[in-house]
Amino acid sequence: MKKTMNSKKTKKVALLTLILSVLLYSSYFVLNHFRYETTDNAQIEGHIYQVNPKIGGQIQEILVDDNEYVEQGQVLLHIDKSDIELLLAQAKAGLAQIEAEKSAALAVMQASKSASKAAFNNITVANAKKERLNTDLVRFTNLLEEDIVPQSKIDDIHTQLEVISSQVEAARQQYLASNSKYQAAFLKINSIDAAIEAAKVNVRNAELKLSYTNVKAPASGRVSRKMIEEGQVIRSGQPLMAITDFTNLWVVANFKEGQVSKMTIGQQVNLSVDAFPDKEFKGNIESIAAATGSKFSLFPADNATGNFTKITQRIPVKITLQKEAIKDVPLRAGMNTVVKVIKQ
Repeated sequence: MKKTMNSKKTKKVALLTLILSVLLYSSYFVLNHFRYETTDNAQIEGHIYQVNPKIGGQIQEILVDDNEYVEQGQVLLHIDKSDIELLLAQAKAGLAQIEAEKSAALAVMQASKSASKAAFNNITVANAKKERLNTDLVRFTNLLEEDIVPQSKIDDIHTQLEVISSQVEAARQQYLASNSKYQAAFLKINSIDAAIEAAKVNVRNAELKLSYTNVKAPASGRVSRKMIEEGQVIRSGQPLMAITDFTNLWVVANFKEGQVSKMTIGQQVNLSVDAFPDKEFKGNIESIAAATGSKFSLFPADNATGNFTKITQRIPVKITLQKEAIKDVPLRAGMNTVVKVIKQ
């Protein structure tokens, strides 16, 4: 009889415990339903930078390994630069040759300028002599009529005038030739200046290509997905590795379309990460996507085909994490999270 009573009492306690557990769970579920908008369709995101070379060639040396931390601008690998060094030497030699041609043209232009100036001075002197002889000719002709000077004096003046005229013409021809050489040298220097600029561009281009043989990290972070080995021949733009920045992380949560109607920018969010179930993180809504995720799929659904099935759409919501809360937690991009948005 006593055992029967104890058995009934035990059953009552078990039943009450079960009822109490159901009530507590129901209360928790109802409380969460009315207080939070929740989804487990969420992941941590971060910046992942692809490392792509700007030139092709053979890898000479790799300086980093997977999961190694690197700083922005740190050299990750060296590409063989022998060919590019030859191109640079060739470009510099071409520039030096053109500059030598300019120096020669400048010398010709300067010599032509001096010769032209000398010829112009000769013309001026000869014209002055010619003018003086013409004056003498008029004066001595008058004196000849008065039998004061002999005819030979007049003949001598005519001879000097012929000589001076020849000198003027020779000086004029020299002036024209020198001036022509000067103009030709001037035009040549203009074209050489353009060639020098082009040669400088070639040198700069070769120097840039030489600098590209040192492949540098585009950002600070950890090396990921290293897909190369020393001695491998790579092409320009080929993916070599990735740099993952784990210091600037956020969460993208995909809420059902009916859940986002009352969400606003800045709204507080509670998060838990599957990898750290005992920790709770805080965040805030930064932005809400302008379209559902399906609109960005490779083959978006066309509801005008006649075979329409209504599917609840999800809208991505970007959530920033409070940096103080995650400072000492090794969160990584791609980790699954459970997001609870506190209703306002």
